[in-house]
Amino acid sequence: MYPLLETIKIKEGTIHHIEDHQNRMNQSVKKIWGPEAVAPRLKEHILIPENIGFSWYKCRILYGLSIDRIEFEPYKLPEINSLELVDHNEISYNLKWADRSELNLISRRSSADDILIVKNGQITDSSYANLLFYKKGKWFTPAYPLLAGTQRARLLHKKEIATAEITRDNLHHFERIKWINAMLDMKDGPEWPIGIIKNL
Repeated sequence: MYPLLETIKIKEGTIHHIEDHQNRMNQSVKKIWGPEAVAPRLKEHILIPENIGFSWYKCRILYGLSIDRIEFEPYKLPEINSLELVDHNEISYNLKWADRSELNLISRRSSADDILIVKNGQITDSSYANLLFYKKGKWFTPAYPLLAGTQRARLLHKKEIATAEITRDNLHHFERIKWINAMLDMKDGPEWPIGIIKNL
């Protein structure tokens, strides 16, 4: 059984932020299998294929206490023209599970290109990215994400963003929205006016 997934950015011939991903893997296996569990060492398993060159690729690692498989696929920015708020108070995705069936099911409720998941009134994440919201010259990230991603943690540590309680009621006070995840940093993350949200 290989229930966990790690997604790593490969760009310009470099594996990005490998230690951050290793730390999350270490924490994840301990939460599932106990404090003595040891995650596989990424540096011993990831070998960048020669045909990738300097292109932008996503490296997907399916793992548990050992690695099941490693996949490389070209990455391109998704095209997003609409977002929609979708409520789901029972959803839980505190570890990066390989099984995304619940997230996919929620996404199918909407005809928008992607969704913003609302849990108990709080904005959490999109279907596959952490969120940033811009107001008065500063970027804020929801205080209660479904999954506290590695990119989000790094930006918080560097004090480039701050947390805030972002809800249905105060969402209209923000000016812009941006995605971030392992593949998308502040520079690469797509950004839209807040009005792209259909049911704001």
